Amino acid sequence: MRVTIDTNILVNAFLQQSLDYLGVTILVWTTGVGICLDFGSHMHAEYRNKLSGVELFEKWYSEVSPQFEWHDGKLPKRHARILSSYGCRGPSDHVFIAVACRCGKILFTEDSDMGKGPKGKDSTHAQALVYLEGELGLTVCDAKEALRLLKTKGV
Repeated sequence: MRVTIDTNILVNAFLQQSLDYLGVTILVWTTGVGICLDFGSHMHAEYRNKLSGVELFEKWYSEVSPQFEWHDGKLPKRHARILSSYGCRGPSDHVFIAVACRCGKILFTEDSDMGKGPKGKDSTHAQALVYLEGELGLTVCDAKEALRLLKTKGV
């Protein structure tokens, strides 16, 4: 299994030390799940911007680095335009989506712009989630869903 992990999952794991999020990072690490990142290092830079110097993150990152897979982070303009119309217009969001499309088709996120998290149920954001799953064929999971997926896939 290969997954793309949005920064908000890692922030909740390593800064907030929330158990479901820590569980996701532990299962990804211990089961050897492939972690998808972009060639342009935008995702790496975002991780570093939010978590650099956080001891637990630094340890996890060094342990999982052999599991990294590198892919193109450019989302085709047609998809970017449609997702933007649904409120998912952040360039970094588009990088995470593009990488997930090219690597494993699984995205762990709680970004409301992608239809997850507390505000993800808003109508426009819910449309983004429908597009991500229906049109792009992604499996988009919040932390609880990611835990279930990791446990049931028997990675």
